[in-house]
Amino acid sequence: MRPLRLAVSFGLFGVGFFLMAGDRFGVTGAYVGAAASSAASLFGVVTSLVAGMVFAAGLESKIRIKSSLKNHPGLVRLAEDSTKNEKVQSDMNHLIHELSHGNFQAGLGKPGYVKGTSVLYLRGRSGARLFYKQNNKHTFEIVAKSDKANEDKVLDRIRQLYRK
Repeated sequence: MRPLRLAVSFGLFGVGFFLMAGDRFGVTGAYVGAAASSAASLFGVVTSLVAGMVFAAGLESKIRIKSSLKNHPGLVRLAEDSTKNEKVQSDMNHLIHELSHGNFQAGLGKPGYVKGTSVLYLRGRSGARLFYKQNNKHTFEIVAKSDKANEDKVLDRIRQLYRK
């Protein structure tokens, strides 16, 4: 969560609590509470709810997708060959979209693992293969794309480049 969002949510909550309690908070006999509600109390409740929403919105994690594919001309060529087929390209776009939303079981089930590397891959129904690795908790790097026909060539190249 960004520090500014956290500060804003706590600030709004503080203002909301102050408005709800105000100076009419008191203790009389066996009863502890606030006097009858007013516009300020209602505004305080609304402000506190907004603070909660701002806080909750900051809790959701955004997944970042970046690509290192352009750094390896051989993999770029293989990716271009693979995505000449419209169905494969469409499937590839779908896999990238699902990965960016945190769906690691997109396509044909759970992700595959390229042995000897830290690279995983998603498989599409039309033969699309999206190879990626996780850089940190919320950042994923696309390292290669292929279809079924050139998958072995791509796997060999990935093993050379990303060997543990």
